[in-house]
Amino acid sequence: MRSYGPQVVVEDFEGFIRRLGIYCMDPGIHGGGLERQYTIPINGINIVFNNAEMAPPQGVFARNYARHVHFERQPHLFAAAWTMFHSPEAKGCNFYNSLYAIQVQSSSNYACFWQTQHWHGTSLPNVEYSETGGPLVQSGLSLVTSNQLPGAFQSFVNGTISEAAMEECCSGGEIFGAWQLAKCSFAMHIA
Repeated sequence: MRSYGPQVVVEDFEGFIRRLGIYCMDPGIHGGGLERQYTIPINGINIVFNNAEMAPPQGVFARNYARHVHFERQPHLFAAAWTMFHSPEAKGCNFYNSLYAIQVQSSSNYACFWQTQHWHGTSLPNVEYSETGGPLVQSGLSLVTSNQLPGAFQSFVNGTISEAAMEECCSGGEIFGAWQLAKCSFAMHIA
């Protein structure tokens, strides 16, 4: 996001993080490792990234995501979505911003930025229904934040809420609807 996102979006996320003093997704903060460092194993060789800019404090991953036109409130202005994979044969999974009457056609490796209080949605994928999940048509991640995160984080810092209770507090809710995939600090769970 920092490299390719609009400056106003980057400043919105960074300002939110700075104002609250909230942790980014850095496993070193509570995992005992070095902060601002992560490792990716490639073909049995560990590639270490030092002094890395870490991701914002909350996000969600989705597969074949679709949601009706809606709006959300979150503690910062913008949201970001990155579709990493979209099957070339697939139709649907397009993003809509109703305020501007635009459709962004889904494709692999595209990013979209919007203000969540604008009416927006994502169209259904054109696949047969399956109770086992059906074929993978699209996958990606979004950077969105629950309104409950700032208060839960402050309680965590103050020692008045456990990590497990903080995760429970911030999963689902007003931002995520049916997703129920988000966790306040999933950085603590990735290594």
